[in-house]
Amino acid sequence: MGKNMITLTEIAKRAGVNPSTVSKALRGSDDINKETASQIISLATELGYTKTRRDSIKDPCVGILCPEIISNYYARIVSTITERFWGKNIETFIGISNFSGEREETLLQQFVNMNMTAIICITEQGVLSPLIRECMSLYNLPILQIAMNFHSVGHDNICVDEQVGLNMAIDHLFQLGHREIAFFGEQFSGHRKEYFQEALQKIGLYSKHVFITEHRHWKAGYELTNQLLADKKKQDITAIVAEYDDIAVGSMRRFTELGLNIPADYSLIGFDDAQYCRYLPISLTTIESHVEDMCHIAFDTLYKKIHEPKFKVIQNISISPDLVCRESTGVPASRKTR
Repeated sequence: MGKNMITLTEIAKRAGVNPSTVSKALRGSDDINKETASQIISLATELGYTKTRRDSIKDPCVGILCPEIISNYYARIVSTITERFWGKNIETFIGISNFSGEREETLLQQFVNMNMTAIICITEQGVLSPLIRECMSLYNLPILQIAMNFHSVGHDNICVDEQVGLNMAIDHLFQLGHREIAFFGEQFSGHRKEYFQEALQKIGLYSKHVFITEHRHWKAGYELTNQLLADKKKQDITAIVAEYDDIAVGSMRRFTELGLNIPADYSLIGFDDAQYCRYLPISLTTIESHVEDMCHIAFDTLYKKIHEPKFKVIQNISISPDLVCRESTGVPASRKTR
């Protein structure tokens, strides 16, 4: 947690009670023992907790918590959601977490203190749910989470079913005749590596070709291609599934520099269907995450709750992706030993 960012969960741990009990005590609810409530309030005061939000922002505004905006995927989400809210004269504020769970908690509380009208949490962590529920309970604040393959209890959540996407990618390559398939990922790969391995196991293949790097985006794919080609034990690989499109593009660049052919020598599949995928010299086969649809659902859900405070329905929405077949995948050619 950030300095002076005391949450109900932390108070509950110190007091030896449930967060809901702390919430009731701080709200002055009658549904709690007066002595217990008094002890909790004293402890909260001692820890420097305050439930009063500053009136620093008075016009309607939405806070968007996001891991980064460098990548095409997150930039598309933030841009699409922001455009929808601007269309309703609602301003947006962006907080960048850099994939840090601790910073996500800090940003969420800062948004609450800034008196945001609603908050969207785009996260890969899956650990924000207790704090989200805490803030919703204490402030009656609409908060929605966008998190990959994560299903919440107690608050709205939208996710893309990555497992379905990886299954489609592996099935596609298997039908083309590929049997040795690699995964290219990076340090924030999340669950996609595991879903890749599970997809292989479903069709009776082994998941022995997994490459992970500390680099990101295009450089990750470029460097992982070097690793693959330098490993003599991996020369039977004929296809690669990249964690996301940027990695696939970096890999494609390196193969092309070395005079290798896509898809004859190596088939490549990305994930998310970035807008540039169809315009590459070799258009990229990828998994379409339906980012725009996800953003419109997020906007519609929050906008309704902003204007209808009594609407309390909680939704867990899973977006099913689609495989978009282009030029970067094909039947594997017989390759001479390199």
